[in-house]
Amino acid sequence: MFSRALVFSLLIAIAMVSISMVVVVLGVYGGTSFQRISDTLFSKNAAAQTQRFQKPCDIDLDGDCDSNDYGSAMRSLGGCVGRSNYRKAMDIDQDGCITEDDIQKLFPSRR
Repeated sequence: MFSRALVFSLLIAIAMVSISMVVVVLGVYGGTSFQRISDTLFSKNAAAQTQRFQKPCDIDLDGDCDSNDYGSAMRSLGGCVGRSNYRKAMDIDQDGCITEDDIQKLFPSRR
């Protein structure tokens, strides 16, 4: 009666609506974490939306700037573009390397 393509398209549409509803409901009852997920999933510019909620020093994206974030930053110290320990988000002055100045700007109270 119905083609497989039509049935598949309808199933995809239903799944998308269901996911949207779950994310919205969780966002209403779950606070900022779920709002961040919702904004990230449904934004045309997901990276900009995520950064809007993120503190620069929150390297692990758990909502705080703690010793785990500081440890991660220190492991990236000396990393430059092209190296495995380089993280663009930690390169505050965007000079291509993670330097002491970048760490100081990320964690001003640590030094």
